[in-house]
Amino acid sequence: QAKALQQSVQDLSERLAPGANPTEAGEAIARGVATFRDNVRNTQQRLYNALDRYIAPDAPTTAGTTLKTLDDLNAGIDGAENLSSWFRNGKLADLRKSLIEDLEAAREKMAPPGARSSMMNYQPQSLDKVPLPYESIKKLRTLAGQELADTNFTSDINRSVWSKVYAALSDDLGGAAKAAGPQAEQAWSRANTFTRLASERMEQIGSIINKDAPEHVFKAATSGLADGGTQIRRLMKSMPLENRREVAAAVLQRLGRAKNSTQDEMGSVFSSETFLTNLAAMSPAARSALFTSSGFPGLQQRINQMGRMASVRREGSTVFANPSGTARLVGLGGWWLELGKAIASGSPLGIAKVMAVPTASKLLAKATTSPTLTRFAADQTQASGAMLPAAVNAVAQAPAVQSNGRAILDGGKPFTNRVKAGFAARSEGAVVMPHPNGGFYLLRPVERSALPQ
Repeated sequence: QAKALQQSVQDLSERLAPGANPTEAGEAIARGVATFRDNVRNTQQRLYNALDRYIAPDAPTTAGTTLKTLDDLNAGIDGAENLSSWFRNGKLADLRKSLIEDLEAAREKMAPPGARSSMMNYQPQSLDKVPLPYESIKKLRTLAGQELADTNFTSDINRSVWSKVYAALSDDLGGAAKAAGPQAEQAWSRANTFTRLASERMEQIGSIINKDAPEHVFKAATSGLADGGTQIRRLMKSMPLENRREVAAAVLQRLGRAKNSTQDEMGSVFSSETFLTNLAAMSPAARSALFTSSGFPGLQQRINQMGRMASVRREGSTVFANPSGTARLVGLGGWWLELGKAIASGSPLGIAKVMAVPTASKLLAKATTSPTLTRFAADQTQASGAMLPAAVNAVAQAPAVQSNGRAILDGGKPFTNRVKAGFAARSEGAVVMPHPNGGFYLLRPVERSALPQ
């Protein structure tokens, strides 16, 4: 059974993804997430390009929300400007400075001729009210989105900061779409909602893919499977079908990998006990997320069936822990084997037939050992008064009528079991008596003339 289970796991894994292992699976996760990121970019571009039908490239668009967000992210420590420089991000500070310079240049262009004259008393417009072309804000947000998607643990600006900048630019674009009319606003809302959900997904799986080695990526992806399936479900939904199968195949391979203390030099020893333990430790939600999303028909059902096989084998193996009773061991071993086959086949009739054997045996044993029947067999039979003289006479002659440990009075070999002797006594009208050499014999009425002289 163990060999058959190992072969089934190996065959199924090869059908999912030939040669699957943690390293290959980690690389598959990285490729799958990269594909997801590219698909998100393409969809974003298509959705936001739909706005171009309603908003002109040079439509005035203010950047007040973006400017305020950059001010907050670059805020220093009041009264300690020198210390503040230690906690400011240089790249983010340069971005803020460049935006302010562009806004100031746009404000200069908006000033009427001679505005600098003291006689006109010109009040420059606040920078958060100064518009830039719609196309420039749109392009800035596209670049911020690329930075957000490509962020990893070595990036100068972390993902949470780029998310705030991206959200601020989206709000400014939303103001331009609202000013352009209801159709533009609806198209912007659709694109912005998609972008927000995709950004949340990347934020959720970022801790998995931002690792320095493929095997570490795989380990991060498959950690916490006992607690639930939220993390693995998000990851699997973010990858193409072929990448999901590689992950599922690698997990399936690892389920039955024996402990290091029992491994060979190649690490290829399979253990049905480890398979069952690891499968049982996996939460139902995680099991479903891993195996139902692979696109392989009936994969989860087949793996659950393998788990039942391993469970039956575990139960059956306990038979061989009994140091005695060879016939019982063989019988029980065969019974467990038949039960395992019946469960593996999934036939209710086959399972019922196998289960009927111990059930019937238990009922029969319970009946034959019931207190009522045992008392009936063990009670002594009361002899009638008419047979007492002959019984006394026979007992008196007993020492002279014994030969080789056998009592002539019982007509044969003594009983070794009092219950059996009780049954015989009731059927023959005799009395159960203990034999001097052990066991029991029956005392019957015997004529003196029948005794040897």
